[in-house]
Amino acid sequence: MSTHNKRQRGVNLIELIVVLSVLTISVVAGIPGFSHFVTRMDRTTAIMDLTSSVQLARSEAARRSLPVTICSSADATQCSASTNHDWSNGWLVFVDAAQDRSFNGDDELLAVVAYNTPRFTMTTDNHLGSGFVIRADGFLTRASVGTMSYCDAFESRDLYLNYTGRLDIDVTESPCP
Repeated sequence: MSTHNKRQRGVNLIELIVVLSVLTISVVAGIPGFSHFVTRMDRTTAIMDLTSSVQLARSEAARRSLPVTICSSADATQCSASTNHDWSNGWLVFVDAAQDRSFNGDDELLAVVAYNTPRFTMTTDNHLGSGFVIRADGFLTRASVGTMSYCDAFESRDLYLNYTGRLDIDVTESPCP
């Protein structure tokens, strides 16, 4: 008579429960860190998008000898109302042929920045409002110098746009009010 050694294949119930428990604890512990990581990436992207848009507008205004406007846009097709200081959904960068701070048929669109579901707010003071103009010499109009505030669940930033088109960033470790 021969005896066959039966090898057990697979896992038993205890091993399965232990593995699932460890996996569950790892996932639950990692979710808050991942949320903070995503928010930090959104913050970096939004600030870099604004910086890039200002640099593009300055270079195009100087190259074309025409003013370039950057305006907030809720729908990525037209400028928001002049009383709307919310830039959270994005903005347009365009050559403002009519010099009227509104995007119309005579203007050439240079860039569109759009955020479909922002997890942050970006608002401006009364100087920047819903848009600002960079003159043909690459500098901002005096009326366009102002502050933009960025806020998310963890931190806030004040972005100071100066006469030369430079963004100075003031970091605040507290979340927005």
